[in-house]
Amino acid sequence: IYRRETGRGPDDDVAAWDAWRANQITRIVHETRLMLDRVRPQVALTGAVWRNPQLGYGSYLQNASAWLRSGLMDAIMPMAY
Repeated sequence: IYRRETGRGPDDDVAAWDAWRANQITRIVHETRLMLDRVRPQVALTGAVWRNPQLGYGSYLQNASAWLRSGLMDAIMPMAY
């Protein structure tokens, strides 16, 4: 899919590849938000995310701060085990 959408391979630009993958995760969060709003609008969408937002994005492609800021998620809970 990445090659079809961008015309590039993952090794051509690793930063672009990571950004694309992070956006795919955000797309799933967005689609989940839309579904919840349609089916059960009273339900809060929350997520357990990496405790450090920079590490969460860099290591796991979680853009949790943006999800919260944009209203895609109602709350995030840092994983601090």
